[in-house]
Amino acid sequence: MRIVDETDGFNINYVNFALAGGAAAKATNAVTVYPNPVVGQQLHVQLSNQPAGKYRVRLVNSLNQPVHTSNITVSDGTSDYIITWPQPLPPGSYMLQLSRPSGGMIIQQVLIP
Repeated sequence: MRIVDETDGFNINYVNFALAGGAAAKATNAVTVYPNPVVGQQLHVQLSNQPAGKYRVRLVNSLNQPVHTSNITVSDGTSDYIITWPQPLPPGSYMLQLSRPSGGMIIQQVLIP
């Protein structure tokens, strides 16, 4: 975001804002969901440098109704998990919600063709 302040046509002041942590912090604390769109009835979730503990996994439909709920136990470092649901889901846009042990939440959009 940039704010430009023009005063009497003589001076232009620029103020640039940056997100704390920047791109490097985002890359090291990453959550990757694949394949997206989903193929079959499973989804891979890769967590990198996330806090260790028990995470609650919810897949919710566009009406915010849970269609799948499970728990995963995350250890330090990078971990891969496969989320599987027993029955085919209707095509559409879903939200994968990962509740952290500390109370925060990670939300990723998931498409089911």
